[in-house]
Amino acid sequence: MGAWMSYELWSHTSRNLMHSFETEIEAIETARTYLAAGDVTSGSLAIVAYDEDDIPASSVSGAELAALVHDFELGRRSA
Repeated sequence: MGAWMSYELWSHTSRNLMHSFETEIEAIETARTYLAAGDVTSGSLAIVAYDEDDIPASSVSGAELAALVHDFELGRRSA
């Protein structure tokens, strides 16, 4: 059984938490929605993953976030 994780979407611009999620898919989908609307750029967002002890385990932003969202969109189209 894998470790439990939670995810947050942060704004680099305002330095505010935008949303919290129980799954990575929800975080990616929400980031995709913001990026598709043109409200923000991938460089102004970050998805931070927290482990079961609520310690930041990883984060993605910028080009890495753009690639993650792109791969997610490709997966949705082929499903």
